Amino acid sequence: MSGGNIKVVVRCRPLNSRELARGAVGLIRMEGNQTIISRPPDSRTGKDSEDHKAFTFDKSYWSGDKNDPNYADQEQVYSDLGVDLLNHAFDGYNCCIFAYGQTGAGKSYSMMGYGEDYGITPRTCSELFERINNNQDPNVTYRVEVTYIEIYNEKVRDLLNPKNKSNLKVREHPSLGPYVEDLSRAVVHSFDDINQLMDDGNKARTVAATNMNETSSRSHAVFTLFLTQKRKDELTNMEGEKVARISLVDLAGSERANSTGATGARLKEGANINRSLTTLGKVIAGLAEQSQNEGRKGRKGKETFVPYRDSVLTWLLKDSLGGNSKTAMIAAISQADYDETLSTLRYADQAKKIKNKAVVNEDPNAKMIRELKDELEVLRDRLRTYAPEEVEQLTAGSAYKSAAGGRGSGGSSSGRHSMPAPSQSALNKANVELEFTDNKGVKKKMNRQEIVEQLQSSEKLLANLNETWEEKLKKTEQIHTERERALEELGIAVHKNNVGVYVPKKMPHLVNLNEDPLMSECLMYQIKVGITKVGRLDSSEQSDIRLSGPNILDEHCSFENINGTVTITPNKGSLITVNGVRIYETQPLRSGSRIILGGYQFFRYNHPEQARRERDLQKIAAGNAMGNGNSQTEDDEQLDSPTESGSMAGSEMIDWNYARREAVLSYYANESNFGGMKDEDLEKLYDDITRIRNSRRTRSESRNENDEDDFTGESFRNSTSATMIEDGLESVCTDVTFAASELEGKYKVEKEKLEKELVNQKRIYEAKINRMSRQFSQQQFDSNGYSQQQLALMHKMAKKWKGLRYVTMAEVVLTNAVMLKEANIISRELGKDILYQFAIIEDGQFSNPMSYWETTSALHQFETDEDTTLISTPKPCIGVRVIDRKHHVVYVWSLEKLKMRLHKMRNLYNFIDRPMYRSHFNWEDPFFENPCPKYTFIGSAATAIQNLALQQSYESCVELICRSTGQIKGMLRVLTLPIARSVAIKGPEARQPLSDSELDDSDDDGFSLKVGQQLLFEVRLLEMTGLNETEYTDVHVQFKLSSFGGIPAHSTTEKIFATEPVSEFGTGAVKLDHSQTLSLVVTQNVMDVLQCGMISFEVYGLAQSRALSQFERWDDQREKPRLADLLAASQHTNGAGASSSSTESSNSNRSSAPSSSDQISTHSSHSASNGSSLERRSEEELLAAERHDVVTWVQVCELAPNGDYIPVPVTAQNTLDRGVFTLRQGLQRRICFTLSHTSGRQFEWNQILKASIGHVRLLDPKGRIIDAPAHDDIPIKLLSQQQNVVYNNDGTSHLTAQGAWDSSQHECLFLNRITATNSRILLNLKWEIEANKCSKPIQFTMDIAVQIQGRDSSTGKSRLRKLLGSDKQLPKCSGIFLVNLRPPMTRRLSQLWRLNTASKYVRGEEYLGSWRPRGVSLVNDYKHIRERIRRKEQVAFTSQVLSLHAARSQASNGAIDGKNETTAVTKSSNHVDSDILSDEQAELAKRVLDLWKQKLGSHKEIVISQDPPIPGMPDLDARQELRGSSKLLAEVKLVTQSDTVSKRGYLTYQESAVHDKWVKRWLVIRRPYIYIYTNHTETDEQGVINVSSVRIDYNRALEQMIERTNVFALYTSNNAYTLQAGSRTEMIDWISKIDQMFPIDKLKNDSL
Repeated sequence: MSGGNIKVVVRCRPLNSRELARGAVGLIRMEGNQTIISRPPDSRTGKDSEDHKAFTFDKSYWSGDKNDPNYADQEQVYSDLGVDLLNHAFDGYNCCIFAYGQTGAGKSYSMMGYGEDYGITPRTCSELFERINNNQDPNVTYRVEVTYIEIYNEKVRDLLNPKNKSNLKVREHPSLGPYVEDLSRAVVHSFDDINQLMDDGNKARTVAATNMNETSSRSHAVFTLFLTQKRKDELTNMEGEKVARISLVDLAGSERANSTGATGARLKEGANINRSLTTLGKVIAGLAEQSQNEGRKGRKGKETFVPYRDSVLTWLLKDSLGGNSKTAMIAAISQADYDETLSTLRYADQAKKIKNKAVVNEDPNAKMIRELKDELEVLRDRLRTYAPEEVEQLTAGSAYKSAAGGRGSGGSSSGRHSMPAPSQSALNKANVELEFTDNKGVKKKMNRQEIVEQLQSSEKLLANLNETWEEKLKKTEQIHTERERALEELGIAVHKNNVGVYVPKKMPHLVNLNEDPLMSECLMYQIKVGITKVGRLDSSEQSDIRLSGPNILDEHCSFENINGTVTITPNKGSLITVNGVRIYETQPLRSGSRIILGGYQFFRYNHPEQARRERDLQKIAAGNAMGNGNSQTEDDEQLDSPTESGSMAGSEMIDWNYARREAVLSYYANESNFGGMKDEDLEKLYDDITRIRNSRRTRSESRNENDEDDFTGESFRNSTSATMIEDGLESVCTDVTFAASELEGKYKVEKEKLEKELVNQKRIYEAKINRMSRQFSQQQFDSNGYSQQQLALMHKMAKKWKGLRYVTMAEVVLTNAVMLKEANIISRELGKDILYQFAIIEDGQFSNPMSYWETTSALHQFETDEDTTLISTPKPCIGVRVIDRKHHVVYVWSLEKLKMRLHKMRNLYNFIDRPMYRSHFNWEDPFFENPCPKYTFIGSAATAIQNLALQQSYESCVELICRSTGQIKGMLRVLTLPIARSVAIKGPEARQPLSDSELDDSDDDGFSLKVGQQLLFEVRLLEMTGLNETEYTDVHVQFKLSSFGGIPAHSTTEKIFATEPVSEFGTGAVKLDHSQTLSLVVTQNVMDVLQCGMISFEVYGLAQSRALSQFERWDDQREKPRLADLLAASQHTNGAGASSSSTESSNSNRSSAPSSSDQISTHSSHSASNGSSLERRSEEELLAAERHDVVTWVQVCELAPNGDYIPVPVTAQNTLDRGVFTLRQGLQRRICFTLSHTSGRQFEWNQILKASIGHVRLLDPKGRIIDAPAHDDIPIKLLSQQQNVVYNNDGTSHLTAQGAWDSSQHECLFLNRITATNSRILLNLKWEIEANKCSKPIQFTMDIAVQIQGRDSSTGKSRLRKLLGSDKQLPKCSGIFLVNLRPPMTRRLSQLWRLNTASKYVRGEEYLGSWRPRGVSLVNDYKHIRERIRRKEQVAFTSQVLSLHAARSQASNGAIDGKNETTAVTKSSNHVDSDILSDEQAELAKRVLDLWKQKLGSHKEIVISQDPPIPGMPDLDARQELRGSSKLLAEVKLVTQSDTVSKRGYLTYQESAVHDKWVKRWLVIRRPYIYIYTNHTETDEQGVINVSSVRIDYNRALEQMIERTNVFALYTSNNAYTLQAGSRTEMIDWISKIDQMFPIDKLKNDSL
């Protein structure tokens, strides 16, 4: 580690032109390293200590006069600072140079230079690469990277990456320190690269002119170089890396606002610059104080806080100022400004006290290796002076030899660590201490032996450090393998971190035997090579095997394993039995021996090697005796059995019973053992034997009585318990027993097999029964019901009726008309050149047409647009046609998409008066499609392709019809001609040209094409006429592959074939000249389209203003009131009207619908004469949707000592808090409801039917909600005599009610105990109101909060808390509800007019002018236009059929050459015209025409009308009867209050116009409501006014009539209000805040 103070130098610049112009004199002189500043002559005090101040720095550079011999140029500054900087950097230290001073003092000149006079930064970079290029060491490589940032207004910008214009974030890493996130780091290879980057960065820096400097740096710049050195060690073949960071900082100048003359942005920049430099001063002061405290010995003062994070500059310079860096500071001063210069000098004087602790930034491992190598060199050099022979031995055995290792003992050992040679006497003394200095400069004293040991240990450590990763892995693998091998010998397997124990294959061992078979062989003890001692568990003696139990001695016995032979030696007094015989001396063991230790510990001795040898001998003996080796396989299988040995082959199972019986029989085999027993012992032994024998006999007999099934489940026990009882005698299990177990297994297998067969047979028979029952039921249905043809016809008719959605679409249009009006009003008020109008989206390919040439058409199938309902909604349906004049295009939206966009439009509109929030919105997004389409769908043309089925060419000229208006836009010429047909097979015969025989090969219908053949044909789009380029340009035609029926409509294999866009055609023909060859496999669907279908062609173009105006005019004309249509429809319904054919009488190409423009004008004049019958209906008759605002005030009253119920106080913490009721325990309570609305008699209510309270929850101080145990809501018993309804003269109405509430019925702990501080209990309050207009009671719900306190506690707040606290005491808890009343979806056509919302007023609809939303006429037009298009297609289809029939007839008579197909069509049509029908043909034609004219079912048509009934109409009385029974449905929503206040103040409010009563009220505007309070405390709320659709009226005549000034009126959707302001200015302010669209300028001009 290298420590030291920050190096501080001062440099004084010459006087500039401004200073010379004002006659400034120099105040600075430098003497050596001392800088002296003097006061200006006019402000000196006469005291030398105050007039002259001296500062001493590391260097003082005088650059004020070039002619001065002490002039310090750029080269001198660089030599003193830059060279040391580079030296430190190449040593691996972080370095930093920063320039500080007032603006214009020469900081940037010193750091960057000017012109060819380079500063420290470019000189450092140039010298850096010179040193790199001069490097001759091949083992050292360098890499240089640079970053360049500026800190402007406390924001970090990257000067090297022009794309990264956003502000970068500063992060801090625990080990790396502060860094800039996402900062670009450029790799440079030469000084030219750095110079280019510096130039680019300097151009991007923020500079500006001030009074003190024309090019003042307005930001701090930090240029950082990262120097990485990689050094490869040839001895260890390892690479070490050093990384040095060189930070060159150019600070912005400190300045005073009055000196620089900064204003506006410059003033803000200067404030931020001074703030960062002030923070830098605080950091330097803190570091200086910290350094001084560290320098004081024995005193540990208070730790100094250094505010690095107060500024981005100091945060980034944290390491450079007080951490791991070699830092230098240049204090640039001016000799003309005393105050600024003195401040800079004091700043620099404080900075020189800071101490840094710089370290070399290298790999710790490489550093350790380097230090160890140096230490080895020192030790070898020192040891070589008096023990060269040991040095040679150590060097020969070491893997890393020193550079001097090859020298002889007599060679000189001069080096940097060489010491004087010791005397000869010292060489002969091994314990003589020698003093030497190590590589760290520490003196040590060590003798010869210590030096040798230190040398050896260092070499080992160096060898370990230099091991490669592969060598370490290999060494670890070897250790792991050796450990596994050792554990394997002990019977422990380790595989993939899983440890398992198994029987050793070589080592002898003991296994335990237990009375419980499951506990046998669970313990295993290894008999190691040598002696294995056995002792007691709690003994202090050393033992290898420790056992517990009686008769186990501390040193019981020992096992000795010598060359695979194991013997057991009992100790004195120990009880040991081997194979039933007690032993007293050493005895060898054989595999399978039974050992009993202490009489209760049973073991079996196993020796795998010995058992294997015995089995081999037995196999050899058996082979010699029997002459064959058939048993080899069985023996091999038994070879590795852990519980068997060769001596046990063919014997009984050796278990605990066997060992115990063996010991008993061996003990009592000698009669003397019985003779020594007492009589009572013999009697007891005899009784025990008899009892056991009888119990076993009984158990044996019971087993023999079991049947075979029970035998299989219980008689066979575990193989380790292999004894059987027969006739009361014990016998071992024989082969017969195991044969029975094999029979049992076979029996189970056969049983399972038979059960499976039975299940399969059952499944087969059940399937047959079900199939027969279905066939029977189907036959019964077919015989008693309808035929398949009738069923198909019924399904077809049902599907057709489901597709008739005319009434549904009429309902949607009428109910959503007000929404469409609101969207258009907002777009007009915000200046959006766009129009929304209802349209009908049809089914099929025209549901959402898109041009092939749209830029987004390729991504159409992957779109995740929000308009998903446009695809999922059943068609036809109501959509929205968007006429976008901004982009000159027409497209469609679904209603759901418009609703979502309208929500965004409202948000924009509500924030129109709040510019701070408006900047966060995308003003174009809600109104327009993004990305916006380019092409508009003009129309479609359809042609039949039956000629392809007949294998004939056909050219058709079809009409181009607009599917929205039905107008004929032009004509399209299309030619379809077959090329070849063949069977759909592979090979050369797959495509053959048409031949004469194939033309004659046709079926009875004349179709020569068959299903399964391959059809190759061509579609030619020739030209299009009738279009005008003033309406559309870039016109093109397209058709789809799915139109031919070969693939589904929305398949991924769909292909679109389009012509090139054509423009500059004027009014002439549009030449398309497009040919498309198609190949299809003829399926049944394809054949149906060929024989009976039509192919549609879509036409698109760029819409011009004229075309957009035609769309608007069409909608306006079609929506005019038509009284004549209504009367005609009524007459038609009664059977007296004209036929529908009259509506199709117009043959004009531009006529589109049943009624022409002449009819419209006639109807208009007719309706004008009967205008009284078409006036707007009253609100009682219309069943339109209504909106009412209901304010609810809830009070909780407690019983007072005087018997009255007094409301408890409500404490609210803020404006949005409804408050919390403070209740006391054990008191009777009532809940009081007060409901108010401003709709008067429009919304009549009668009473509160019922109320309830429940859903108790606890809200703790941390905001967590804890639910109480589930409990039913508690009903509130309403007091009938307390309910009252009042309708006031000002249009308000109040409903009051009271009910008793017993909180103990909740059985909730939260309500029974005292509530903790800052906690509250939430309850859900519900009530239902009976209203005349609603079919069901209106349900309201809201949450209230309570706090339970002690009965004797005070519920009020002290005066001091009221003054100091922010809580507000309210008399009641309030909530605002929005009640939406909507009509039920009626299915009666006569009631459709009640759903019409087009006449509802929406604020700002004056902007719409004569525009109105489409109504039922849209549905009627759609129906007639679709019918007309269908008839035109039928006519075109029939025309083609007749033409093809005539051509075939002439071809069969040889009258027409097959090559001239066009002529054939023309002649065939002429031939048809000249044909004379026979009587039979004429009769047949007459019958066909009669069928076409015949109309099945009722002659009455479904007439859809949105107009109200007219007096004299037949169904008027029925409608009046229905009016009384029509009810509305209610939807209630609790409104979330806003805390944003637009305006508040006093206004005088007319409470009663009848009595001319005016009251003063405090009004607060919180959109969308005006809250009315009694006074300015805003505690007693009186009501609200909804201003979302308000209209303001100001009239001087009204003021004169009521004799009041500054009066204006508010008109809402439900009421009107008259208000008076205190002054005209105040009135204008109130009007502008309530209605932003009110013409305030006109009002102000009137006041002038």
